[in-house]
Amino acid sequence: MIDIISTRGISYFIERVIDEAQIEIILLTPYLSISEGLLERLERADQKKISITLVYGKSELKLSEKCKLDSLVNCRLLYKEGLHAKAYLNENMGILTSMNLYEYSEIKNNELGVIFSKEGENEKLYQKLSDEVNLILHNSEIKKDFSIQEEKQLNLEMDNGSPSTMLRQFLETEEITELLQFPIPGIRLTKKYGFASFEFDMEPNAILKKCKEDLHPLFEEKLDTYRIYWKDHNFDIYLYNGLNVSFASEELEIEYHIRGIEHIAENLHTYILNSFIS
Repeated sequence: MIDIISTRGISYFIERVIDEAQIEIILLTPYLSISEGLLERLERADQKKISITLVYGKSELKLSEKCKLDSLVNCRLLYKEGLHAKAYLNENMGILTSMNLYEYSEIKNNELGVIFSKEGENEKLYQKLSDEVNLILHNSEIKKDFSIQEEKQLNLEMDNGSPSTMLRQFLETEEITELLQFPIPGIRLTKKYGFASFEFDMEPNAILKKCKEDLHPLFEEKLDTYRIYWKDHNFDIYLYNGLNVSFASEELEIEYHIRGIEHIAENLHTYILNSFIS
């Protein structure tokens, strides 16, 4: 889908971007004034543990706006000086528009925008928007980070436990956790927002970009009953249940996640280790 939209259409599709997100919402707007209706949608996304990133850039936030966003646990607020772009996207849909996320703009202004979904021939267009947005995120100042609970760290060398045993303990732990020394130095396995995430401590470089290019298609092919989301601006990998996957017991769900994590870890270990050696 690709289409030109006007003011009412832009408001409608911004709501859809938020409501239909399953992993991530990114909102870029120079001026920020969130309506009650939009806040309710963000609150529902927050309750579903969807990652929300909001970037503004023209003026300091009013205290009332800051209080709204402070209540969202899974919301990160960034500031980018000189920001003039307006873009709203989730993992499957993007909007590039003239309209700020500002109540006045929705009511008084005549706005235009383009909406496109990440499908078919539009995928390259979506990816270009995503790349530019991620570049802005990478160069923005953090004003409010995700509300991180106290982390519990699990060390693979503890009690001589096998990787599978430690993975099981990791997955059974309810609070945010970090599994140390897994799978290789420079990569951590953490659990937050309800799913496992591989985080790269190393700075993004040519090796990581080539790693994503080579391994992402392999993961999607070999792990076709999972959903894998590889973020561009920091290269984190999120792994979570497939859309139509269900389990007869919690035990089977844990086994399912162990298989996915071990497959990703094994391939990351081999690829990155060989890349640094060569």
